[in-house]
Amino acid sequence: HRPEDMGLLPDGATPLPGSPESGDFSGRDRRVASFAEEPAWGRAQASHTGAFRALILLSSLIPFVQAGVNFHIYPFLTDQGFGEMIAVTVLSTFAVFGMVGSAVWGMLSERFRLQSLLAVNLIGNGLIFLLLYWAVQFKFDGLSGMAIVFALASLHGIFHGGRNPMIPTLWANFFGRNSLGSIYSLSGPFYFTANAVGPFFGGLCYDLLGSYAFPFHLFVVLFLLSGIVAHRLKPPAAIPPVPAGREGGHSGMP
Repeated sequence: HRPEDMGLLPDGATPLPGSPESGDFSGRDRRVASFAEEPAWGRAQASHTGAFRALILLSSLIPFVQAGVNFHIYPFLTDQGFGEMIAVTVLSTFAVFGMVGSAVWGMLSERFRLQSLLAVNLIGNGLIFLLLYWAVQFKFDGLSGMAIVFALASLHGIFHGGRNPMIPTLWANFFGRNSLGSIYSLSGPFYFTANAVGPFFGGLCYDLLGSYAFPFHLFVVLFLLSGIVAHRLKPPAAIPPVPAGREGGHSGMP
């Protein structure tokens, strides 16, 4: 269930000689000893930190933008004169290159500071989507024009898919694995609400304004804002005491 069960540490870290992960203990002893060395955050403790609030903000902004873009890119393309098959192929390009992006950015996350890498991903994705929007609006002619659109769609997919492994890893890095499920789950309502509101917001703006110019440019701004938030993210310094009357927020080892 965990790397420690096989004498390993997460992310390929090398165990120190004499440590539980070096093989001095059997399965459960290694697991318990390793967990004892990690921070034991409870839900109430984590929710009072700036890092938690910043991660909740990211867990709201990112799905809001992603869902808004993915839901409305098809009608945007067809409104601009692209055929239905071309519009569907652009969406498929997002998905196919998103799989590539998950692997590429996942490997990069082992070599670079995760917050900075996520910031590069978000800011880069915002700029790529802006270029894609302008390329579609400009209506390049011929094969070269289509090549530009699909190249930008491919890059968008690579950046989009790359965020999938980074967000949960940030939660684990900041609050440890002991109670990760109970803490990370608190972001769920924000994530799913934002994921539902993004497409609704884009459609409402189109109905009121008659174009996607405002919502799409706002999505770009939110990409950039999310990148700034990610870059400034800092892990919580220390585990605070449990607030009075809110004990029991930590889910420990079974």
